[in-house]
Amino acid sequence: MGDESGWTFRSLADRFGFEYFYGFVAGETNQWYPAIHEGTKIVDPPKTPGEGYHFLGDMTDRAIGWVSPAAPARGRQAILHVFCTRRYARTASCPKEWADKYKGKFDQGWDKLREETLARQKKLGVIPKRLRLTVRPQDIPAWTLKRPETQALLAREMEVYAGFLEFC
Repeated sequence: MGDESGWTFRSLADRFGFEYFYGFVAGETNQWYPAIHEGTKIVDPPKTPGEGYHFLGDMTDRAIGWVSPAAPARGRQAILHVFCTRRYARTASCPKEWADKYKGKFDQGWDKLREETLARQKKLGVIPKRLRLTVRPQDIPAWTLKRPETQALLAREMEVYAGFLEFC
């Protein structure tokens, strides 16, 4: 398989160390309007967000489509498939229905959530019962000091983050 540049599929694999790449370069991309790289070319998403497009679903479908037929053809030879969704340092983005599953789950705020998480982990036996909650860092203000509209915004951010993690 070759193209007008003279590169062949095999020489690309030799050059880059992988047989196929479909994803994004750098730590993140817009999940509805991604900068997609297929091999060494930039390609457009196959659908629009209005048609139900989300990059994680696209990337997942491509991964399954690539691995499934490759497995029997390779027999007992191992397949290495690297599947990286994206980093979580910035705002997560997922289909609304995934974030909405967490509606109201974080309204009590991060201070109360920390207490609930610690109690749940003790009850499950994940951590020793003697452990105490660490002091909240001073640069993270108490939840009760936030204005109600800010609390609502931050609670929604936590809902979206949780929805994105589950979606992944």
